[in-house]
Amino acid sequence: MRTIFSGACATTRPVRVLAARRRTFAAASFVVAEDGKARKSDQNAKTFLEERGRGAYTTARTVGGGSKIFDLESHMNRTFDNLNALAEQAGNRKPYGRDDVFAEAKMTMADAISVFRLENPAVDEVRLTVLATHDPTPGCSDPGFRMSCHAAALPPVPTSPVEVEVRGRARANPLVKDSQWVFDRQEIEALVNPSANEFVLVDEDDCITEGSQTNFYAIINGTLHTAKDGILLGTVRRLLLHVCEKEGIPVVLEPPSVSSLLNGAWEGAAISSTSRLLLPVGKIVVPEPLRVARESDPTFHFKYSNGSPMALLAEKVKDEIDAWSTLVEPHKR
Repeated sequence: MRTIFSGACATTRPVRVLAARRRTFAAASFVVAEDGKARKSDQNAKTFLEERGRGAYTTARTVGGGSKIFDLESHMNRTFDNLNALAEQAGNRKPYGRDDVFAEAKMTMADAISVFRLENPAVDEVRLTVLATHDPTPGCSDPGFRMSCHAAALPPVPTSPVEVEVRGRARANPLVKDSQWVFDRQEIEALVNPSANEFVLVDEDDCITEGSQTNFYAIINGTLHTAKDGILLGTVRRLLLHVCEKEGIPVVLEPPSVSSLLNGAWEGAAISSTSRLLLPVGKIVVPEPLRVARESDPTFHFKYSNGSPMALLAEKVKDEIDAWSTLVEPHKR
C-alpha cells in the first residue's frame, strides 16, 4: 500500500501500474484519468466535459512544480456537495458518502498528475478538471458514481491588468458547479471582444455578482466589495478574504452595482480564479445587451501603483498559495 496524499486527508491504495513513459513533446499533451487508469488523450477540457455528460465539476491547479494541489479540501467539499445536489435533482435514492467521494477524487487526481508529469516533463504546473457523475457507465467501480480527471498544462497568467465586459444575467443555480454551464455560456462568449479576458454577470438588481469563470471584486473608497450570496465561492476568493483580514483591508460582502461603476465611484476591480489567481482589471466595457461592444459603449480604465490596495492584494495572494496547498506523492514505478 502507499500514500497518495500526505497530511490529514491521507488515504492508501495499492500501486497501480500505469502505461506511461517519459517523452518530450513539442506541445503539452493532455491526460485523462478514470476507472482506475490514466492515459494520454487528444481531448481538451471542454471536450472532456462534453463527452461525459452532465456532472459536478471543479477546476484545480498544482503548485510547487506539480507537487501540490492548491486548497484541495475546498475542491473535495465542492465535488461532494455538487455531486449529491445533482444526484438529488435526478431522484437518486441516497446521498453518496463523503469518504468515498473524497478518496476516489484524490486518487483519480493523483493518477492524472503522475502520468501528465511523465508525459510532459517540461511543463511546470498542471490544471486539473475533475468531473463526478452520478450515473456511472457499466463496469465502473463502486460506490456508484464515476470520477474522471483531465490534466493539462496550466495556462500562463494573462498580462495584468486585464479587460472585462459586463454582460449576461447571473446563473440560475450558481451554487452548484454544473458542467452544463460550460455550454450554456457559449452564446454570450460569442459576443465578447477577443481582447477581453472575461465577462461578468449581473443580477436582477443590476449588481455584478461574478464572472463566467471567475469571482469578481471592486474597490470603492478603499474597501473591497464582492458578492456573498448567489455565487460560486471560489478557492482563490476564500484565500483573498483571508488576506484582506490579515492586511486590515475592509470588505463589504455585497455585489458592486453597475450604477456605481457608471457614476465613477470605483477605484479598481479584479477577477480571481484557479489559473488567474487574483488579476487586477484595467478596463471595463459595458456593451448593450446581446450586441458586440462598440467604441461608444461606456468604458472605464483603472491604473494601479505598486502601493495600491489591489496591487498589494494580488501580491499577497500569490505569496500565500503554497501554504494553502496539499502535497501530492507521485506514483512509484
